[in-house]
Amino acid sequence: MDPIKLNLIYSKTGLIRFTSHRDLMRMFFRVFSKIELPLRYSEGYSPHPRVTFCPPLKVGMEGMNELMEVHLTGLVETERIIENLNAALPAGMKIEGASLAGEDSPALGKLISEVEYSVSFSELLPVTDQIVDGFMAADEVEIERVRKDKIKVVNIRRGVERLKLLNSSGDRAKLIMVLLLEKNNRPYDVLSALSGWGSKGVAGLKWIREGFYGPDYEGRKRLLNNQIPIIY
Repeated sequence: MDPIKLNLIYSKTGLIRFTSHRDLMRMFFRVFSKIELPLRYSEGYSPHPRVTFCPPLKVGMEGMNELMEVHLTGLVETERIIENLNAALPAGMKIEGASLAGEDSPALGKLISEVEYSVSFSELLPVTDQIVDGFMAADEVEIERVRKDKIKVVNIRRGVERLKLLNSSGDRAKLIMVLLLEKNNRPYDVLSALSGWGSKGVAGLKWIREGFYGPDYEGRKRLLNNQIPIIY
């Protein structure tokens, strides 16, 4: 049987959002072993399961359409795999979809180019449509980062593809943010620049990583279609 890849879509919500990426990987490996998934292993002195995760989710942030690529030694029934995984995963983790792809299909890392986030906040955070429009109209928006007692000035406007401010019920608002993965993967810094709040302050808000976009699409078609990854 030829090797094959299993593409999984999963969500990470609730208290388990405080689990680190490393612990998340360990958890999935244990669950894969428990349900006897026919994993394909790397070669060499220390073989390990050939599994690729999407970029690490920040601790405390929820993920609604997270992606994973699992290399297998043979075919599996996707519906049964979803059922078995969901029965074994802890609360807050859920497999939302699965599909099979050939071993020669594009790697997960080559499919992801942009990331969409959303963040909800109250009227205490001074972000308005005018501020958002001004940010997007600018070529540069600089902030200072301190690392190892050194100050570095960074253009946080770089890689911000889209910002949209939505008004929700009552005094709540939501900001939709699409960032180019290669140039800007710091959503906290973007909101910090918009609001004047520090990055640590905005990190405590309700953040969700909504999903990913691929490099070859028309009209910003999502990488996910009916909860199944699109293989270009």
